[in-house]
Amino acid sequence: MKAIMLIGGMGSGKSTVARMLGDLGARIIDLDRIGHEVLLDAAVARALVAEFGEHIQVDGAVSRPLLARAAFASSESARRLSQITHPAIVRSASAMLDSALREECPAVVIEVSAFSGPEGAFEALLERCCAIVAVAAREDLRVARAVSRGFSEDDVRARIARQPTDAQRAAWADYVLQNDGSEDDLVSEVESLWNTVFG
Repeated sequence: MKAIMLIGGMGSGKSTVARMLGDLGARIIDLDRIGHEVLLDAAVARALVAEFGEHIQVDGAVSRPLLARAAFASSESARRLSQITHPAIVRSASAMLDSALREECPAVVIEVSAFSGPEGAFEALLERCCAIVAVAAREDLRVARAVSRGFSEDDVRARIARQPTDAQRAAWADYVLQNDGSEDDLVSEVESLWNTVFG
């Protein structure tokens, strides 16, 4: 089994690349999706309520929109959110990697939105990967893509400002896919990456 870590900022097209790699036969482990699931974990939910307040709950469950409003109010509160949720996310993703290994899955893609460097919260997952692949795009395109998905422009620009830059991601990455062109252009880049890493 070969695994890669796929990173990229908001609106870069990272999820599109993951979908394309999935179409080519990779198993996708989406840490954002796992992050949603861990909110249902009782211990994680208790810790989040203790940190951010009971107002983040609706009908006894953590509300993602209310949590996001509280947790992304500042860099410090976002850091505290990560400290609570990332260990559970890593445990779940590690179990999925173990399952893929047992099933002799040849290609796995770990899609990570909140990647903050090789020594960050996902270091244990990165140790099981053969490469980091970064998806990059011009900021104006990233903003337009995110706004088209329903985010406000101010929110998008604020989130991008708190994320690592494309230059930082490129420095961490073994491969960079530049997603400024058409989807056909991106398909060609993804197929080339597939042949290089998994072929």
